[in-house]
Amino acid sequence: MIKQNNKKRRFNVVDLLITAIILVVIAFLAYIFVFNSSFGTAGDDTVTIQYVLEVKDAYDMLTESAAKNVDKELIDAAAKFVLGTVKEFYTEPAVLSTYSHETGEATTSDYPEHSNFYFVVEAEAKREADTNRYMLDGFELSVGSRVYVRLPYYTGTSYCIEINEITK
Repeated sequence: MIKQNNKKRRFNVVDLLITAIILVVIAFLAYIFVFNSSFGTAGDDTVTIQYVLEVKDAYDMLTESAAKNVDKELIDAAAKFVLGTVKEFYTEPAVLSTYSHETGEATTSDYPEHSNFYFVVEAEAKREADTNRYMLDGFELSVGSRVYVRLPYYTGTSYCIEINEITK
């Protein structure tokens, strides 16, 4: 004959501790995902930024058409992200740097018929809390970022050389 063991299992202190630990872990994970990660928005700040894009050594004949882009929407030509509105445009003469192997000297001179273009762009961006980089419509922007500029009257490659948060 087989004896059956009909002991009732009761809830004891060990079961209570295990249940409490599981609840604490679940609460902690929920806190991390909701408040401190990219899954939630509490870690990101939306700010207004003004940044400067530099186009080096552009032909002077492009200056007039590039200047027409003030108050126009700037789009990244590669991925089609909206990157803000051009607020200002200015130029400065391009400089040609040369090195002489004979004398070992580096020299600079004006680069004829070329200028450096600067587009000052204003945009709403999200500042990522963990990296302090800015996200513009999915485009990650920081100083040194290459931006493929697409504007109504100019298309070209530029680099971000300055970013400032502004308050309105």
